[in-house]
Amino acid sequence: MRLLSDFVHDGDTWEEGTICDPRNGKSYSSIIKLVDNDTMEVRGYVGIAAFGQTVEWTRVN
Repeated sequence: MRLLSDFVHDGDTWEEGTICDPRNGKSYSSIIKLVDNDTMEVRGYVGIAAFGQTVEWTRVN
């Protein structure tokens, strides 16, 4: 199952993509921002980004 798709890279941000929730199979608009070399913020939303949820993903060693 592809979780992330169709993102456009712009500096430390990837926009215009979608993220799939593997628990329910639904896809949401998404923005990814690079915080540092080991951390990124992934925001999934419906409609506008203000109505969404952000989670932090951290690289594993």
